[in-house]
Amino acid sequence: MIKADLELASTMKLTFNEVDFDIYDDEFSLRHGAFVEKDVKPENEFFWFDLDPIALKEEIDSLRLELDIQTNMTLDDGLMNHLHANFVQWHDQADGERKKKLSTMNDAIHKLELARAGQPDRWGYINGQTTYRLPEHAYERFTIKRKFGHLYMGYTHVGKHFAEIVQSGDIHIPANQIVPQYWARSDFFVWLGDDVTDEQEKAWWEKARETYKKMKDKMPYALHNPKLAVGYIPFGKMTRTDWTKEDFINHMKPYSYK
Repeated sequence: MIKADLELASTMKLTFNEVDFDIYDDEFSLRHGAFVEKDVKPENEFFWFDLDPIALKEEIDSLRLELDIQTNMTLDDGLMNHLHANFVQWHDQADGERKKKLSTMNDAIHKLELARAGQPDRWGYINGQTTYRLPEHAYERFTIKRKFGHLYMGYTHVGKHFAEIVQSGDIHIPANQIVPQYWARSDFFVWLGDDVTDEQEKAWWEKARETYKKMKDKMPYALHNPKLAVGYIPFGKMTRTDWTKEDFINHMKPYSYK
């Protein structure tokens, strides 16, 4: 659980780079917001804007060679899933600079998957060090719905959660790589796409059901068990209501050069 010594206010704002975010007015969100405010580190801020698939492929290939990962596959014929399938083992066995390069490669793979899936640009914080276990009631908060300008808790585990698997189509992922979220860190991102509509949510769940059927035997929970933790937990929203995605990115970009 979140440490009891975190002060719980009745209302709360978080401010990053002169942009205010209102934390939802409920106990879980306020506690998590206080945790983020206390734990987040400036060096863990990320700016995933204008992602270039070609540049990301080159970065992944370069890191793969530096790490001496030998394979005849390319990023277009199964290498992505191969790297995902072996990442946990490589990461657990590595230390020092190799461990850092493996983490960098894994981040680049996730960015490439976002770019290929047509996902919107993303800003937030990553690689928080302090964790707490999600309380039971938090699992009901996971959702695949997204709203522009809202804050979503980041995925904190080495592996893939089910929503990622549905998005990437990685049905051959080993069972030990399927890791529903149960830890929380100060990692988060802001959704910079359009609001997800009810129709889009319905279509996504249809795809999810088909994906689940193909890999049911290795799934840790039933499809609609809250412990499967499908999606992300929202916990706040941007205070301004007049900004577009372009306004947000144009404001944030100068901070990425510091």
